[in-house]
Amino acid sequence: MRIYLHIGLPCMGSPQLQNALAEKRERLAQLGYLFPRALGAKNHTRLYMAVSAPDRPEMLRLARGHGSAQRQAALAQELGLALARDIAATQPRALIISCHQLGDGLAQRDELQRLHGFLSQFSADIRVIAHIDAQPLALGRYYAAQVFEERATPLQRDLDMAQAGG
Repeated sequence: MRIYLHIGLPCMGSPQLQNALAEKRERLAQLGYLFPRALGAKNHTRLYMAVSAPDRPEMLRLARGHGSAQRQAALAQELGLALARDIAATQPRALIISCHQLGDGLAQRDELQRLHGFLSQFSADIRVIAHIDAQPLALGRYYAAQVFEERATPLQRDLDMAQAGG
């Protein structure tokens, strides 16, 4: 089974793609593609919460009650079991996962390793799909969205991390 992992940013069309995938979930299943509900109805934010850094909980994880490392580990285990059940029941030829937080929220190597570890229990064939745009346009839309969501850190932090390689 192949895993398609979509990590596009919300300002790059991710919500529209996720809406279409959710609306066509049953038709996709008939064709052998699983767009799982266990990870989230449209945006698979539960996966992001399960693999983000345990010692650096962000607002989403805190707001949904998974702030502690213990609660996060329980979420990861719950998701793994639910996804394994869905895969066993449907025997898909491919699994489609879409979560924009994976594109902009996982910046540390340990977080990426946790994501890979979670997904590799289901398949070694993982294809990452990212919707991108010209960098100045993307940066402007991304930062505007972050300001709208009450961004707590300056843009320079992101630019410094990008130059440092992660």
